[in-house]
Amino acid sequence: MMHNSNNDDEILIAYMSNQYDFSYYSKIKQTIILDYLQKQNAAFHAENDQFRILTTKYGKPYVEWDRQSKCASPVHFSVSHSKDYWIMAVSSNPVGMDIEWAKERSYKSECSIFFHEAEQLYLEKRPWELTKIWSAKESYSKYLGIGMLKSPQFFTVIENDHLMNRIGTIDILPLYYFEGYHCFICGQIKNYRLVKYD
Repeated sequence: MMHNSNNDDEILIAYMSNQYDFSYYSKIKQTIILDYLQKQNAAFHAENDQFRILTTKYGKPYVEWDRQSKCASPVHFSVSHSKDYWIMAVSSNPVGMDIEWAKERSYKSECSIFFHEAEQLYLEKRPWELTKIWSAKESYSKYLGIGMLKSPQFFTVIENDHLMNRIGTIDILPLYYFEGYHCFICGQIKNYRLVKYD
């Protein structure tokens, strides 16, 4: 884990086993956001600062504060799940997160509509890296707040035949904590804290 003394820049990455029903995950999202806010600001009190989780027309989740709230801190989060894991990143800045089970899946030319030309060339040489490239790409599209609804060909995570670690000022960081999975977090990453919830 990365460490830094400034809590304002810390990203909370919460994970748990992917075994519960939808209503449980709806509740745990609020719990994780509250935990994050209380760590960021000891004066934060959940009973006085109510919020709802809504989604944009593209499906990006966001926090809407109650009009009476004294807090109204910016909170951004991203959620992903794959096979055994459910994962969520929470930050005071925009963030994107994706996890993909690294099962035997290879790139085929009929998948090209999902990839930029540079990614297609990369995957033609390394077809076994399909889920890794997909996870990096999806984390960035979640950061942008568009998911894969906009053409995924409009940006690339490959440059000079290598997986990029940033696009402009936005970091794309692989997380190697989940054996058998590809996991990426995307945003302005200075430090993060990984916490298991169950």
